[in-house]
Amino acid sequence: MSEQAIDFVKMTDDAIKVVTDPKGFYASMPQKGGFQTPIIFAVIMSLAAAAVTFVLAVLNMGAMSSMGFGAISAFIVYPIGIVLFSFIVAAIMYVVWRLMGSEKDFEVAVRCVAYSTAVMPIAAAIMILPFIGNIVQPIWGCLLMYMASITTHGREEQTSQIVFGILAAILVLGAIT
Repeated sequence: MSEQAIDFVKMTDDAIKVVTDPKGFYASMPQKGGFQTPIIFAVIMSLAAAAVTFVLAVLNMGAMSSMGFGAISAFIVYPIGIVLFSFIVAAIMYVVWRLMGSEKDFEVAVRCVAYSTAVMPIAAAIMILPFIGNIVQPIWGCLLMYMASITTHGREEQTSQIVFGILAAILVLGAIT
């Protein structure tokens, strides 16, 4: 593994662009360069989400407000979980995109998923709203994968809308049941 400095300014800029202009971000996202940068990005975003979760717990708000240790353990669980999540979800997305006709490789799928974690700190804050937070997260995630589908993978908008609309519906139903 090469020793490369973490560029927090670029990471912040990328996170802001994913949140404010996902279509533009995914259209310009580098498709090569290895897994290190996008996975480090995802870990940093998970740590930011853990910090939001912790602050909300201290303020007695949010999902972990009654779980003092749970909020602290988020600093360990979130980064480990996000690495696993990035590769597992990327594998699923890779299959979905291949079925949709994309010829992009697995690295591109990992990059698309890893950069989508830019919404984690905001999603963690939204969790203070009962029920709504559980609905917003899967919809936002599917919206980002839809944007990646039409820009990075060059898939048709209508097909992507159908695929990610169905996936969002399934995830929302799972979240509310």
